[in-house]
Amino acid sequence: MSRRAAIRVECSVATWAGSLLQQRVVPQTDQQPNSPTQHMTWHRLTARTLLFAAAVLSSLGHAAEVPLTCDPPPIVRADQVLAPVGFLRETLGCTVTTSDNGTFGVRYWGHSFSFEVGKKAAVRTGERVLLPAPPERLGDQVYLPLEPITEAVGFRYRREADRHNVLLFSFPDAKVLSCRTNGDGERLRIVYDLSSAVPFGAELHNGKLILTVPAAPGEGLLPRYDTGDWACSAATLDLASPGQVRLGQQANGRARLEWFTLSAPARLVVDVNKRYSESTSRAVAPGIDWTTTELGTGAGPVAVNVARVDLKSPAYEVRPVMAGDTLLQRDRPSRIAQRVHALVAVNGGFFATEGAPLGLVVIDKDLVRTPMYSRTSLGLTADGEAHIGRLSTQGYLRLDNGSKLPVAKLNGTRNGEAGVYLYTRWWDRVFPVSAVDYCLVVSGGKVVRGAAGMPVEVPADGYLAVGSGYMATVLAGIPAGARLSVFFDTAATWASMRHALGGGPTLVRNGREYVSAEGERFRTDVTNGRAPRTALGITADQHLLLVTVDGRQAGYSVGLTLRELAALMVKLGAQAAMNLDGGGSTSFVIGGQCRNRPSDGAERRVSNILAVVPRRAA
Repeated sequence: MSRRAAIRVECSVATWAGSLLQQRVVPQTDQQPNSPTQHMTWHRLTARTLLFAAAVLSSLGHAAEVPLTCDPPPIVRADQVLAPVGFLRETLGCTVTTSDNGTFGVRYWGHSFSFEVGKKAAVRTGERVLLPAPPERLGDQVYLPLEPITEAVGFRYRREADRHNVLLFSFPDAKVLSCRTNGDGERLRIVYDLSSAVPFGAELHNGKLILTVPAAPGEGLLPRYDTGDWACSAATLDLASPGQVRLGQQANGRARLEWFTLSAPARLVVDVNKRYSESTSRAVAPGIDWTTTELGTGAGPVAVNVARVDLKSPAYEVRPVMAGDTLLQRDRPSRIAQRVHALVAVNGGFFATEGAPLGLVVIDKDLVRTPMYSRTSLGLTADGEAHIGRLSTQGYLRLDNGSKLPVAKLNGTRNGEAGVYLYTRWWDRVFPVSAVDYCLVVSGGKVVRGAAGMPVEVPADGYLAVGSGYMATVLAGIPAGARLSVFFDTAATWASMRHALGGGPTLVRNGREYVSAEGERFRTDVTNGRAPRTALGITADQHLLLVTVDGRQAGYSVGLTLRELAALMVKLGAQAAMNLDGGGSTSFVIGGQCRNRPSDGAERRVSNILAVVPRRAA
C-alpha cells in the first residue's frame, strides 16, 4: 500500500452509517457571537466516518485520505469548491452561526471566518480577503468556500473523480496529550490538549457529554481526572478503539455543557456553566401562583419555591397560625396548614425548644408575644396592606395611683432577669410560680389574689403578672382588689395591624439589598454560611412573596447565604423582604402537603406558620 492510501467507501454505506450514528450537538465558540442577532445552529459529526478514519490512521501510522460524503454535493465555481453549510457543521465539525443580515460566521480550531452570500469580500481571522468565488444560495441550501477553512487548519482535500458527492480529506495523525481543569464561580473549564487539529464527534444526553476524537492517547494520560467541582466531578478518557479516544463528562444538577476548539496549540475545550435558572409556574387558586426554580450558583445547585399571593383578594387572608392553642406546643407545618385549610403556607418565626416563639406574634389584634431585640416583623392589615420593618415596643403595668411598672416580656421566658413578666392563656393554662417570684392573678382588670411557690391557673379573662428579682417585692405590695391595666407603646403603623409575625433580619429595604443581621443580634448559626432559608417579600403591587430555599443537600440544593437570599428577593421583585426561621425548619406547604425537601429528611415540628387561609375558615 502506498504511503498516501486512498480509502474507498461506497456512498450508500457511508450514508447509512452516517444516518445511523449521526448525533446532534450544539457548537460553541471561545467568545460570544459578534452580533446580538446571531444564534447558535446545530451540527452533526458522522461518527462512523470518524471511527473508520481513526482505524486507518492507526493502521498506517500517518496521514491518510478519508472519504467524507457531502450531501447535497458540493459545487464548483471558478475552480473553487463550495460546500453546503450542513457539510461544514455535520461532517467537519465547524461551528456555524447565522445572522439576520445573511452573514455566516464559521469558527474552527481557533480560526474565524465571516461570509456573505453573493459577495467575494470576506473576513478571515480579522483580515479582509477576496474570494475567487462568492458564497451562493441554491434553493434552501447555502454554499460556502471550503478552501479558506481547510487551509487555515492544515487539512487537505480533493474531489473524487467518479463520485461528485465525496471529498477525500487528509489530516495529520493526532494524540490526546493531556487533560487539565480550572474553574471559578461561573464555570468549570476542562481542556484537552491535542497534538493537532482533527474533526470530532459529540453526543449529549441527560447532561452527559461524550466527545469522540480520532486520536491516540498520549503517554501518561489517565483514565480519570477529578475536578473537585460540584458542576462536573470528573473527566473520563477511554480508548474506544485503536486510534479513537472517548472523552466523557457528566454535568450535575442542570449545569450546561458547552464545547469549542482552539489552536496553537490544538485544544478541545469543554465549559460547564454553573449559572442557570429554570422555572415552572402553576396556579394554586385565583391570585395565587406557585413557581419552582432550579438555580445554578458557584457553590452548587439551589432549589427554590415561591408563592406569589394577591393581598387584595377577597377570597382569603394571610395570617400566622400557631401549632396549638398554647405557645408551648409544636407541630409539623403541613399538619398546622391542614387544620386551617391553608392554600399555601411556610414555616414561621424562630422559637425555643419547648415551642415558645422568639419574636412578635399578633393574631386578630391579640398580642400573643412581644417583639425580641427590635427584630424585623411582618404586619398585615384587615384590608390587605402589608408592612415589613423593625419594631420595638415597651409595655407597662399601670397601677391605681397612676404609677407605671415596665413590662419586660409578654409570654416570654425570663432567663433569670429581674422584671415584670405577663402571661396570658396563650402561654399555658397553668403557670408554675417559683418560690422566689411573686405572682398577681389579674381578672377583669382587678387583682384577684397573689401567689408564690405554686402552680397558678391563668384566668380566661385576664393574665398573670409575675415579678422576678426585686420586682417580686414590688408586686407583693399590691393588694387584692387593686385595679391594673396594661398598655404598650407602639408606632402608629403597627397599631393598625390585624396580624403580625416576627422573624429577621431585614433582607430588602426600598427595593435594594439591606441585611441587618448584626443590629438584630442574631447568632452565627443564622447569619453565617449557606443554609436552607425561608423568606417573605412585599412587591410594589402589594403581592406577598412566600419563599423557601432548600439546602444542606449536595447535588440537589446547597442553600443560600443571607446576602444571596437578599439578592434573590430583589430579583423576585420585592420592595421589602425579611428572613424567617430556616435550617431544618424550612417548609413549603401547598394544599396541606409539604412540597420542598426539608434538610432533616422530614418536616421539623415548629411553633407557627404563616398561612394563606380561605376567609370562610379564618
